[in-house]
Amino acid sequence: MYISSPSVEEPQEIPRTPETAELIFIGGHESTGTGLMRVMLDAHPLIRCGAEPMVTLEILNMRHSIKGVRRQRAIKAGVYPEAYDQAVASFILKVVERMGSPAPYLCHKQPMTFNYLGYLGYLFPKAKFIHMIRDGRAVVASSITRGLGPKFGRDQQHEALKRWERIVIPILRDCQDIGKARCITVRYEKLVLRTEDETRKLFGTLIICSISIAILNKNGD
Repeated sequence: MYISSPSVEEPQEIPRTPETAELIFIGGHESTGTGLMRVMLDAHPLIRCGAEPMVTLEILNMRHSIKGVRRQRAIKAGVYPEAYDQAVASFILKVVERMGSPAPYLCHKQPMTFNYLGYLGYLFPKAKFIHMIRDGRAVVASSITRGLGPKFGRDQQHEALKRWERIVIPILRDCQDIGKARCITVRYEKLVLRTEDETRKLFGTLIICSISIAILNKNGD
């Protein structure tokens, strides 16, 4: 006798606007564990973290390049800054939504978008932000080995450390300004050494009650 298997209900897409979207943004300096965090969150059944969308950083760069005469013309046309900001927010939201299957929580990971952390916090008032940070010496060594960011040589580690500091300090300030209820700084070293404790602390900020065991297992892969 044939017994049909129970149908699995497909997750439905949730209507979202930039003002209401409870997105999760992951960012920070390169080589700080943003990829690890993305994989861990993606293992949770309620969260979907897609691949890294380079286009969001490009649109943020473009938005903040509007200066001088171009800005004055946009102001006179009545489209700056409100219409510009609405367009940027809608664009980013649509990219995040279309990067994978529907899920209750959508996640966006692109490290250097956190150069605009304060702006993202303004565009998405319901979003949560995970700032990954790692010992600067380890970051520099990893970035040089992997060829990320400006091409520093092995004899230019001091210059690379200065760049790390210039990037990280403003992000820390922006995260503090956004507030601990919405922005959490996660140290890569602690996440690796005390995975369960740090993950529980993280999910306390995200206000997602259940921690899937799959997330904790991802760190051991």
